[in-house]
Parts: sequence; structure tokens; C-alpha cells
Amino acid sequence: MLDFVKNNQYLVGLLVAAIGIIPPLLTFAISIYNTSQSRKEELSNRQYTQYHQLIGDLASNAKGALDSQTAIVYELRFYRKYRHATIRILNNLKNTWGAHREQVLHHF
Repeated sequence: MLDFVKNNQYLVGLLVAAIGIIPPLLTFAISIYNTSQSRKEELSNRQYTQYHQLIGDLASNAKGALDSQTAIVYELRFYRKYRHATIRILNNLKNTWGAHREQVLHHF
């Protein structure tokens, strides 16, 4: 064993250097991965909150200003992840708004 070390000092030196470098590099890579996953989750949570705030504003503003409704619907197009729910909600609101319009017209 001692002869192997004496005959291959360069190789042993490289092995020792690799053992000293690999763990910190591995720790750094894991840290970067965890940070990116955390940011991704944070962004997803923020989008979820913003989406539901927009839907809430749209539904509560059902009899409100057309400009606000238009702006909210425009912003909803950026939330493709929720596309199917958005289409269903907008169709329901369209029916509600249409029924409200008929009631208003009936009173005149």
C-alpha cells in the first residue's frame, strides 16, 4: 500500500483534492436547486393569490363599471394555468349579467 502511494503520488494528490472539492460543489448545487424550487413555489402561490383576487373583484363588481370588468378579464388571460376554470366562471358570470340585464330592461 505504501509503495502504491509512493509510486502514484500525483494520482493520490488528485484524489485528495477531489475529495476536498466535490462535497462543497455538491452542497452548492443542492443549495441552488432548493432556492430555485422555493422561488418557483413562491411564484406559484403569488399567482394563485392574484388570480383569486381578480376573480373575486370581477364577481363582486358584477354590477359595476364596465371598464373595471374589461381590465380584469384582460388580465385573466395571463393565467393560462387556470384557463378551464376561468372559462367556466366567465360563462356563469355572462349568464348572471345577462339575467340582470333582462331584469333591468323589464323594469323600463
